[in-house]
Amino acid sequence: IVAMAVLTAPLVEEVVYRGVLYPALQRRIGMHLGVVGVMLVFAAIHFPQYYPNYGAISTIVVLSLTLTVIRAYTGRLLPCVVIHTIFNSASSVGILLEPYLKNLQSLTEQPTSSFLPLLLSTSPVARLISYLF
Repeated sequence: IVAMAVLTAPLVEEVVYRGVLYPALQRRIGMHLGVVGVMLVFAAIHFPQYYPNYGAISTIVVLSLTLTVIRAYTGRLLPCVVIHTIFNSASSVGILLEPYLKNLQSLTEQPTSSFLPLLLSTSPVARLISYLF
């Protein structure tokens, strides 16, 4: 699944949404409405995958808007594919590391008596850093 998300999905989705759909919409309804149209279609397709995580849905909307604007202003698809690949790679690494960070979080939980340990205990990444150092 990670290989598909990182290697194939960005290429296929960029070709479909910003390589085919965007130019067609741009010719019909103009650049600005074409950008909005592609953003909405891309977000709608991903909505069932991420519902009810509105943070993830918002991120997908911003990603789609960014990629479509890049396509609109550069006229190139390659930057979109590269950015989409990086985004999916980072997301996949986060998903793969999440169980380990949760285990690490439970190992480092201890009573806090000062502000600094409390601050460090607020996020898994901060806990990882405090555990390592």
